[in-house]
Amino acid sequence: MPWWGWLLLGIFFLVLAPGFFFQMLLARSLYFRYLVRGKKESWEREPKTDDPETIKIYEIGDKEFYQPNKHLTKEVSVTSCGFKLAGEFYDFGHKKTAIIVAGRSEALTYSYYFAIPYQKLGFNILVIDNRGHGYSEGKINAVGLKEWPDILAWVKMLHDDYNQEEIISHGVCIGSATTLYALTSEDCPDYYKGMVADGMYQNFPLSFINHAYEAGYPKHFVYEFFFMWFKHYAKVNPFYGPIDCIDKLKVPILFIYSKEDRYSTPDKGQELYDKCNDPKEIAWFDKGRHSYVRINNQEGYDKAIEQFINKYNL
Repeated sequence: MPWWGWLLLGIFFLVLAPGFFFQMLLARSLYFRYLVRGKKESWEREPKTDDPETIKIYEIGDKEFYQPNKHLTKEVSVTSCGFKLAGEFYDFGHKKTAIIVAGRSEALTYSYYFAIPYQKLGFNILVIDNRGHGYSEGKINAVGLKEWPDILAWVKMLHDDYNQEEIISHGVCIGSATTLYALTSEDCPDYYKGMVADGMYQNFPLSFINHAYEAGYPKHFVYEFFFMWFKHYAKVNPFYGPIDCIDKLKVPILFIYSKEDRYSTPDKGQELYDKCNDPKEIAWFDKGRHSYVRINNQEGYDKAIEQFINKYNL
């Protein structure tokens, strides 16, 4: 190598390499912050937030669902992929159950709020601690790409142990992707009948990059480093998402979106809906950031679910 080649190489290591490795380490820190349960008290059932709308979700869920029904609480568990998972089953005497599947960082107490309309529509309710959340085992969040068998384990438990003849799910954000992967898998039973998807993204990177960019991280930083660590630790392809399997869905689905959603943006939501085969429905709302549609449009949100359930006799 000529002398100037060695010079350029030296400049790279002295000037550019430190910045390169610093960004790699920063991306790793960001990955662990968002997708790894570092401490047992994180992603717990007790909310740790000062966000007014999140607090309101927990308060309403506790007041309108948990407190009136706590005498019916049955602690349940399944084992999936070697992880023991925790949940609560509320049997109101029906032969059908709605499973509420929350998104990242939220445990089953968050799901009480979304159980309310389904109880009114004649469903039993199963709320769950997703893998790595609440009382469930696990540490790494693979945004549904590894967790979808957990949903099928819950579905099978409801059918085999509690004689539930029909089961549907309501997923929020990552929860909607997780349930879609379960419903489009070859192992999905025919008694898993449909789903409601609140804020479903096309794939996680498209959603997360908007979140990270809003927080001040450059887009190239997220794509080149964050998802390198994601693939390394979760052992899955993070770029696979609902857009890659939505056309395989064979049961009714209701898409719910807000025009204010900056993570699962309206244009991407419409593309998902367009690619999905019938039977399908979509409900648009003017207000509500990502995962906060119902808290801003409760009457319309619940009405959309009711119409969907009645139309497809779920």
